[in-house]
Amino acid sequence: MQESVKQFDIENDIDTAILHNGWYYFKTGNIRSNTTPSNEAIMYRPPTGLERVNNQLIYARTLAQIARKAFLDLKNRFVDEAIAATKPEGTLCTNPQVAYEQLKQLKQVYEERLEQYREVEQQYERLPEIQRQRSSERAIAAEKQRVNDYLQALRSIRV
Repeated sequence: MQESVKQFDIENDIDTAILHNGWYYFKTGNIRSNTTPSNEAIMYRPPTGLERVNNQLIYARTLAQIARKAFLDLKNRFVDEAIAATKPEGTLCTNPQVAYEQLKQLKQVYEERLEQYREVEQQYERLPEIQRQRSSERAIAAEKQRVNDYLQALRSIRV
């Protein structure tokens, strides 16, 4: 249980916060200034490096999923209209070049966002916490395999 006092100079107003177990408690009730005191303290915990990268990873993955869905929706609509018996005026099939260009643009957006996601994912995997977690997972998997091999050997002896 660590406790310390930290001062924040936010736009020349100084806020004093008590750091307690990783959370900042602002006595003022207003993080921006000391002008509106309150009986309730505001809690704020700055994200750790792992949480920041994890949030970036989730954001990049969501952008990639949205781009992929937009691409697939347009592609499916184009295909559905192409296989229709008649080609009504105003559909994508009446002007396939425009639809094809839209598909190319959406595919390019999707590929760019997927590349951004992969970059963030690589940053995430390089974090020391994640590397320790991955090595622990590998050690657990190896131990499970060793136990399974041992049990299999025991079963073969019994038979």
